[in-house]
Amino acid sequence: MNTSDWTCDKIRVLRLRLGCNQAEFARRLGCNLDMIREWENEISFPTVEVCSQMAGLWEQVENASEQLPKRALAEALIRTRQLAQMSSMDSDLGVTADGFSFDRKN
Repeated sequence: MNTSDWTCDKIRVLRLRLGCNQAEFARRLGCNLDMIREWENEISFPTVEVCSQMAGLWEQVENASEQLPKRALAEALIRTRQLAQMSSMDSDLGVTADGFSFDRKN
């Protein structure tokens, strides 16, 4: 993947799929927040090195795409319900506390 493959939309999609806000994404890439804002608004573009990092992250996201949404759901439920862990009642969602799905027996 070269630098021209990283459009503002693709950068934003990667950040959101990782569950990061702009500041968290900047820390993860080792750059500053203003750079992320500029990339997502097509003011400037990431370097080849950063594009390489993002390509690696994209591959990780693709490889774990089945688990990431479920983990995010479990973490969101824990936060919104102010729980220390998921309860058995939450198992109706088909999500365990570690964010992985399981097959429910009806």
